[in-house]
Amino acid sequence: MLGFISRFLFTSTAIAPVAIVYAYALSISGEKRAALILLLAAIVLTLTALIYISLIRAKLSRKKVKFTYAETADQENIAFLLLYISPLFTSPADSLNYSIAIPVVILFLIVVMSGNNYHFNPLLNIFKWHFYKVATPDNVARVLITRRSIRNVVDTIEVVSLSDYVIMEVKER
Repeated sequence: MLGFISRFLFTSTAIAPVAIVYAYALSISGEKRAALILLLAAIVLTLTALIYISLIRAKLSRKKVKFTYAETADQENIAFLLLYISPLFTSPADSLNYSIAIPVVILFLIVVMSGNNYHFNPLLNIFKWHFYKVATPDNVARVLITRRSIRNVVDTIEVVSLSDYVIMEVKER
């Protein structure tokens, strides 16, 4: 189980699109260097998360799980999309107060990582990952990350644990 690393990567890549939007806004206002830094940070975080997912699916110990219940956990997409484009409707990007923005982003990361909300990541939806709230026979609710659509809970699947409450399906179907 890789709790902290998983939490950090899923949380930081979930807000990476905000960096892309700010990079665009900064580029338009002539701040090319700052735009490039933000864009590179978003790309590096995203690639790191995708490589991490590949590695953990191959390296972590696996277990078979059968679910008693499953429902989609992607409902927050619209709220995140609004968050992503909000910088375009606020004051000009070149007037952003970084001495306030950076601590706020760090605080956001800490709060989300310390709770159990870090699993949700709309950026991974682009790469065809889906999130489901599932229940197991031991009556513990977990979040399942998988590349397939779950239409029933009759199958037993093989998973790896990313944290106490987040599991990822190993095999793609």
